[in-house]
Amino acid sequence: MELEKKLIASGTFQIQKFSGKMGWSYIQLETLSESQVKQLNMQLVDAEIDQLNFEQLRLMPLGDGSLFIPLKKEIRKELGKEAGDKVKASIYIPLIDKIGFKELKECLEQDELPLWRYFMLLNEDEQQNVLNRLNRILKPSAQAEEILSLGKELKARFYSKKG
Repeated sequence: MELEKKLIASGTFQIQKFSGKMGWSYIQLETLSESQVKQLNMQLVDAEIDQLNFEQLRLMPLGDGSLFIPLKKEIRKELGKEAGDKVKASIYIPLIDKIGFKELKECLEQDELPLWRYFMLLNEDEQQNVLNRLNRILKPSAQAEEILSLGKELKARFYSKKG
């Protein structure tokens, strides 16, 4: 199943390079709003650059209020481009369905122990923190691992009290 994606930036970008022998090459995303920069800082994104697809590139802060995407040597080689060259790029953030109480209940009810009942013993703040934690994770496989971890936490916290 391919994740839906939201376009956050598109256009023609010049590949730039930080000064120094080990300077990174990058493209700068100057068109993002201040709130987008705060929200997207250090987020993993997917990019189509010169019609080639790249996944899980990290948005990084430039220091001037904008973000940039480092272009490793392998990417530049695949593109056939270096600092000073222009590329046409579209940058996307992957979207996943949010996990709510209904979805979490379906997962937790798969266990032989009453994990959903244990979850409901948490106070409202703890429940919301769990959902927030799950929804910050972008990869469904990592979300599944986190739900398994939650199950272990619930068992340790509540099941041991029963025995």
